[in-house]
Amino acid sequence: MQWSSRSAPAIHPWWPSSSRQCRSSACEFAGTLPPVLAANAYLAAEAGLYDESLRLAAATLPGIDRAVAWARNYTFIDFWVAAAYWRLGHAEHAPLLERNLRDKGLVSDFRHANTDTRLALAWMCALQGRCDEAADWFTQARAVLDEQGARPLRAISDFEEARMHVRRGVAGDRARALELLEAALPRFREVGMPGWERRAEVLRAELRPQ
Repeated sequence: MQWSSRSAPAIHPWWPSSSRQCRSSACEFAGTLPPVLAANAYLAAEAGLYDESLRLAAATLPGIDRAVAWARNYTFIDFWVAAAYWRLGHAEHAPLLERNLRDKGLVSDFRHANTDTRLALAWMCALQGRCDEAADWFTQARAVLDEQGARPLRAISDFEEARMHVRRGVAGDRARALELLEAALPRFREVGMPGWERRAEVLRAELRPQ
């Protein structure tokens, strides 16, 4: 797919950035545009399209901040926008997302396939430099994902915590990152995630002494 500044659909009249505002916060996530924006923000981040990802993610922020926790697709949107910012290493909007994850996502604890509020909170805490708190959220996310049998996201949680330690780079982080990667690799193999397996192998090779 060829991305450009016009790749995302035009903002619909009901979306918060429009001059015509919804009276109900719940209706701000009606329709299909917000989850499409969130998913494409993450896909653009994975593709290395930094500015495009930021543009797409930014379009969701007014709705994330105003919508209620039970708005349609809210859990999905909040998670994938957080995932996009984490992939980019972009911390500017981490406080806004963290607040909404805590006040809405965590309190309601609504679930959506291949998402987890605790994992998203780990990312937002890490982006703000609170890595010890983030590690606690990673641990809580793993417990929930194990309980759910959500094996792909469970494996990803190990990899992402390893990436957090690599980004921080203080004493002990390399050893902890390697430990997490060794845990993630067989999980990726078991569920058939070769792309993530290659990522983990590359990161492990970078961390091992030459």
